Amino acid sequence: MSLAHEVQMLSKCSLSTVSRFRAPRRALSAMVALSLLVVVDVAGAQESSSAAQPDAEAAQAAASLAAAIAAAKAEAADESSVEFEKPDDLASALNQLLQPGALAKDLLKLLTLDDSRNRMILSIGLGATVATVYEGDELAFSALRPEGLDDFSDGMSSIGQRVVLYPALAAAFFGGHALDKPGLARTAAQLTQALVLTDLVVTPIKLGIRRMRPDAYDELSFPSGHTAGAFAMATVLSHNYGKKAAIPAYAFATLMGISRIDQRRHFLSDVIAGAAIGIVAANVVNDRFSNERLRVHMVAARGGGTGIGFTLDF
Repeated sequence: MSLAHEVQMLSKCSLSTVSRFRAPRRALSAMVALSLLVVVDVAGAQESSSAAQPDAEAAQAAASLAAAIAAAKAEAADESSVEFEKPDDLASALNQLLQPGALAKDLLKLLTLDDSRNRMILSIGLGATVATVYEGDELAFSALRPEGLDDFSDGMSSIGQRVVLYPALAAAFFGGHALDKPGLARTAAQLTQALVLTDLVVTPIKLGIRRMRPDAYDELSFPSGHTAGAFAMATVLSHNYGKKAAIPAYAFATLMGISRIDQRRHFLSDVIAGAAIGIVAANVVNDRFSNERLRVHMVAARGGGTGIGFTLDF
């Protein structure tokens, strides 16, 4: 059997294998299958160096490999990505901003905890929450009551209100399209969806646990929604822009949590739980927006000819 036929068969096999996995695992399955294809291609090229038509076989093998990669990327996207072109009407704009179908899948993914990284974050958050209940909460109150923080805490709490955040993000989204800056519109949509997903998790927990706030205002103390939202947005900005955004964004989120304790609106344990939920919710949304994780490029093969290389971002 010729090298090209072998690679074609392996490509179909890898494609079949990839299709059986759920979206977060498809890229990894594709990487394993593609590694096998590259090994076969190199070994076959060495053995067939004296073949009558090596260039034709290599080209056919490269085409089969490219088809397998393209199919794997299509499967990994799972119809959840939206091109951030300027929408034609308000309905399409709102769908692009909120992507309700994709958010529903994100919520299911978050609740099933099928990502080991998110399981670890929630485990650490839960452990820290339990460790700080009562004694840790009281220590935080005694440490965070210096005079002069009232105005600062009031301002932070006002910024974290959803009646402020959601309109601001919507304005950034529509402004990005109006100014022909699709990157701004995309980031605004990503922040909005991370915040919505966070609220979809935080609100039922608040209503279910009904922990009395430190100031006895109501029974919606646990977890802190302000803190969860701030850490969700910080995680999105960190993911999109790296350290230059991560440091100020997470510093702001931490100050948001401190302000909520200072105002006696939340316990320290509420804040820790909210931070963990916000980070995990944003991770789920970030993973969906990062649908260009598998990149294909041409490389020079040993012994002459052209091959295909790939890069998979984790």
